[in-house]
Formats: sequence, structure tokens, C-alpha cells
Amino acid sequence: MGALSRDGELQTWNQIASYLQVSVRTAQLWANHRGLPVHHLTGERTPVFAFKQELDAWQEANQEALPQTARPKSLGETESEEAAVTVRPPSRRRVLAFATAGVGVAGAAAIFFVRQAESPRSARLHGRVLDAFDIKGNLLWRFELGGELVADYGDSILHQHIALADLEGTGRNSIVALARYVGSPAGRIEDELICLDWRGRLRWRFRPNPPLLDFEGTPFARAWHIHEFLVQAGGRVPTIWCAVHHGFRFASCLLRISPNGNQTVQFWPRGFIEAICTFERGGRPMLALGGIDNSVNLPFLSIFEADGRPLCAPLGRMDDRRYSYANEPPEVAREFILLPNMETNRLYLDDYWNFKSVEYREPVLLAHSAQGAGGAAQLYRFEFSDQLRPIAIRANHNYKFIHDEMQNRGIVDHPYLKCPERIAGLPIRRWSGEGWLVESIPFVE
Repeated sequence: MGALSRDGELQTWNQIASYLQVSVRTAQLWANHRGLPVHHLTGERTPVFAFKQELDAWQEANQEALPQTARPKSLGETESEEAAVTVRPPSRRRVLAFATAGVGVAGAAAIFFVRQAESPRSARLHGRVLDAFDIKGNLLWRFELGGELVADYGDSILHQHIALADLEGTGRNSIVALARYVGSPAGRIEDELICLDWRGRLRWRFRPNPPLLDFEGTPFARAWHIHEFLVQAGGRVPTIWCAVHHGFRFASCLLRISPNGNQTVQFWPRGFIEAICTFERGGRPMLALGGIDNSVNLPFLSIFEADGRPLCAPLGRMDDRRYSYANEPPEVAREFILLPNMETNRLYLDDYWNFKSVEYREPVLLAHSAQGAGGAAQLYRFEFSDQLRPIAIRANHNYKFIHDEMQNRGIVDHPYLKCPERIAGLPIRRWSGEGWLVESIPFVE
């Protein structure tokens, strides 16, 4: 690919040197030794490019260190090699120190703008590449992936493919992206998380293979997929949370991935984790998980501290060990509930409804249902406090019409206004630490 054409961009050493009113040699010396903001496009043959705004900010911060012999007034003038070598503007690290120390308000603001311009603000996956863009939508760099990406994720309810966050504490965004590849050597689709720093350099790649053992102590075959991930920037250290599912066994787990790519298993469910939500409670970072407990075919919700120890879910059926793990941690999640199934399950021929998403709108935790092909029917919203205390179930505007259809087709034997779910509410099973307690959640119009 040739040089990119963008407003405010200089695309050759000659253009950069002319803009600075110095020789090419001087511009190159400043770039190599003095922090002049000149960029090389990763993976491309275009030698260099630079932004006028960044050069202006660098010059303004260094104007006292640049003698007039190094700043000709005429573009036709040049300076000697000796002058170029003897001009020694401070390094970029010193420039930043001067700016933050308050040498000049204008200089500090300019340096801040330079940092933001260099940091990716958005990204996209397409074909076999990942593109990163600045705040104005200009291409910063391009990274080539290891294979062709799946174009259609089918019925998989994926909420996020790309996340941007400051993982290194530099004030610049790294990019974490989920790549789903076509036609792996093993003959199946394979998932990978890729982490790139703000310059587009590869930090780590991660293909899921958690160290889980089934209830008989046997390792699972390597057939794991990434169902959901997000980045939690709060807390002492930024964390990447990743829910992985096994391809042909009823197994799943929540992985904690550090900014350096190290992984540990944080939560061991009795089925599938479908949605992850982060929030704060009492100033502490928290996680909320929604998923399916396969031992009882019921949706579950759980809350726990993000910085806490690894936990496992309680068994929905105490006498059924098929959904336990031989190496699961001894500590069980204290805040854990099983949600009710709904009449509409019979219409969609579902054993249970799935989670579209879980979100926190202070002070309420919301769980949104998804039913039917691809989760297209989103009928219910379950509301809880941040202590998982039930508040209400709310149905959307389509629920009445769907209920009428179920009555017309003989799926239910009562009209909408006499629906037991609406009148009496629905049961919720809460884990007490020793067994299950039954509570009720009201159905609210």
C-alpha cells in the first residue's frame, strides 16, 4: 500500500524537512536522537510520515533550545552539517517533564494533544487485518492477523469483538481483539485474543485452553471458544475477563487475563457463562455473571469481588456431580441465584431462556433475556439490587401480543390479563451457603 493521503500529514523526509525549515539530515537526526515525532507505518514500505500538529507542538516545546541557525526563515536556505549536529533540543522524555512541571500552559496542552493523537481511539477487524484509527478517524497503523476471519458469527451472541484500554499505564490505548479464524489446520474454527500496544506492536496472543478437569479428573479436549470478553480498567491492575465455552461438552469458565497475557481461572460454573458485567460496590470493583446452570436447566446470576479468590458455583442439584470439576476451588460463590423459566419457553421450544446482556445502571443490576433463533426475541428485563435482591420483572411491548398468540395456539390456557406469572410473580432460588431458599420476584407492567 502506498502513502496515505490525509489532511495535515507529511509523507516524505523532504516534506517534513521543508515544513520544519531544516535539511533532511537534520530532521533525521532529530527523529533518531531528539524525539522528533516521525512515524513509520507498521508493515508498510512507506518510509515515514508525520503530522503537522505534532511537529508544531514539538517545535513549540523546544523553541528555546533551537538556535536561529537551525530555523532558516526561507525555505530555500539550508544549514551546515555542523549546525545540524550542534543543535540539541531536549529529548521527548524531557519535553514531557517540562510540560507537566508547568513550564508553559500552551506547551503542556500541546504535548497532551500529541499523546492523544498517537493513541488509538477506535479499531476494526476485516479480511485478515486489524486497523487502528485516531480520534479523527485517520488510520494510525495496520496489523496483519494469522488467518482469514469468520465473516458471520451465526447465532453466537457476541457483545464485543474489540476493546481499547490503557493496559500499560502510559495514557495510551492498547487494543484487545477477538479473532475467529476460518479453516484451521485442525479443520475447525479457532478463536484467538490478540493484544497490541498503542504503536501496533504485538504484546501477546491467547488461544483458550483452560486447565479444567471434568468430574472424573479427565482433561477436556482442546475445543474451546471465546464467548464473551471485556476489559475492566478499574482496580489495582487492569484486567481482561474472558468467558470460554467448550465446543461439545457442557463446560465453561471465566478467565482472568493480566495485561501481560497471563491467565488464571476465576469462576467455575455448572454450565455456560453468557454475559459479563463490571461495576463498583462500596468502592470495590465487582463482577456480575449471567449464564445457564445445566444441572437444572435454569439461568443463573452471580456477583463477586473482581479482586477476590477463585470461586465455583453451587450445584443446582446437590446429588448430581456431572457438572462439577475435579480441580475446582473449594470456595463457593455467596451471591448466587437461579432465575425462573418463563411460559414463552414453550413457544420457542427452549429448555431455558438465554442472556442477551447483563448491565449495571446504578443502583440496579439488569439482566436482559434472549429467546428464539439468534436471540432475536428479547422479551424480559430482570431487575435486582447490587446485592442481588429481587426488584421486578418487566416485559417489553411485544409480550402481550406473544401471549395472545400462545393462547390462540393452545400453548397456554389463560388470557394475558389472567396470566399467573403477571399476577403472582415468579420463584427465584437463592443459595444460602448450605442449601437453596425460594424467594419471589414480582411481574411489573
